[in-house]
Amino acid sequence: MNFFRNIGIKGKLILILMFSITITSAVVGAIVYFFTLNKIKQQKITETEGVSKVIAFNAVPALQFLDESTATEVLSTIKAYPNVDVAYIEDDSGNEFSRYVSNQNSTAKPAFNMSDKPEYVYLDNALYSKFPIIEGDIKLGQLYIISNTKDLDAYTQALFIVIFGAFGALILLSFLFLLAVQGLVTSPIKTLLKGVQKISSEKNYSLRAEKLGNDEIGELTDQFNEMMGILEDNKNQLDSENERLDIQVKERTSELEKVNNQMQVHLKELKIANDELSQFVYIVSHDLKAPVRAIATLATFLEEDLGNDIDEDIKEHLTLIQSRTSRMKNLIEGLLEYSRTGKVEKKYSDFTTQEVFNEILSTFNDSKNYTIDTSGANVNLYADKMSLLQVMQNLVQNSIKYNDKENVLVSITFSEEENFYIFAVTDNGPGVEPKYHKRIFEVFRTLQGRDEIESTGLGLSIVKKIIEDNGGSIEVISDGKNGATFKFAWKKLDYGEEQ
Repeated sequence: MNFFRNIGIKGKLILILMFSITITSAVVGAIVYFFTLNKIKQQKITETEGVSKVIAFNAVPALQFLDESTATEVLSTIKAYPNVDVAYIEDDSGNEFSRYVSNQNSTAKPAFNMSDKPEYVYLDNALYSKFPIIEGDIKLGQLYIISNTKDLDAYTQALFIVIFGAFGALILLSFLFLLAVQGLVTSPIKTLLKGVQKISSEKNYSLRAEKLGNDEIGELTDQFNEMMGILEDNKNQLDSENERLDIQVKERTSELEKVNNQMQVHLKELKIANDELSQFVYIVSHDLKAPVRAIATLATFLEEDLGNDIDEDIKEHLTLIQSRTSRMKNLIEGLLEYSRTGKVEKKYSDFTTQEVFNEILSTFNDSKNYTIDTSGANVNLYADKMSLLQVMQNLVQNSIKYNDKENVLVSITFSEEENFYIFAVTDNGPGVEPKYHKRIFEVFRTLQGRDEIESTGLGLSIVKKIIEDNGGSIEVISDGKNGATFKFAWKKLDYGEEQ
């Protein structure tokens, strides 16, 4: 089928028509051959039947008077028919009465029905006939004639040669005729194809294919030309629209350049403002630290000077002053750390998860009774180790600091996704109610009073800022009753890749 598909229309047309003509001619030839052959055989039977009638009629006296010589003389008249090989007469008892033999090899006879009707059988290239010899209503005997079919075979061969020759001549003439007229069919198609190729190569949609007739191909040509007209109109509209868009793009590009220039100016101004703000925060923090330290020192001096004579109210006030100055100091340092987050140069290196876990374990020496489980896969990482370590330390510290259990349990797990490392810090503490899951990451947000547990409310804000600065995200999973899990994603980097 692939071969047929790749043949040109001319070849397909010739093959289809030649196949149809060949099949039709073969069928017609076979019908003519077998019809003619059957007709000739029937003529031969009719001829044999005529001869049998004459001989049977003449053999009646011989059988009546049992005259074998007369019967033989009657059979000898069959010499006039050269195709007869054997002829013999049987009496009414089935005994051979007289015989004529032209061909000694043809003496057998087929089994006939025992009836008084003539019978004729073609068998082994011979025609076997049986004809009853009857006088009135009395059957006297049977006449058997065996004729060869040499004349029939010769005629059949000649008929086959004639039909085969006619078949070949018809095929040849049909092929020549198809070669002569195929141009009437393929020429319009070739003309249409040339038109399509020219339009395709020149990209000129104003060209049209030439129409050579009003047949189906002519209608196809009209439809193609109509389609080209629509394409031409669409192209003209598209060109017009492209010109309009080019003008708009140039105008927008000019506007974007102006906006970009203004944005660059604003970015420079913003950078200057950020630098000034960072410097301001540092200076203000430094300037605030000095009076805070002075207040804390003065409170200490007053407590020492008063000694044991200090009044309980005064002692309580001095302790409160020291507590508040310590909180103020922590807030100032927290603000400084929060403002520096994301501005410190990152240092990327290779390390393992176990190295991070070991450093975390060596950091804590809390008075609480706690257990930190870091069992799991030891996987190689490529990241900013200090940022990751700062996040992990802060989360573990919170899990211990805000835990209300006597035995604190903290578990650190690790897994991987296609583009992220996944860390999870789980504790057995009081948990976080769902309504606070987002608020705890806001600046200065704490779930417990600062007088209960000293806190700046900046720890989780710094953690969130560091994680997002490294292309990740963090969430808390907790029902507010059975502990909490802080799960965060840390973006993977290829070697040499930096954010």
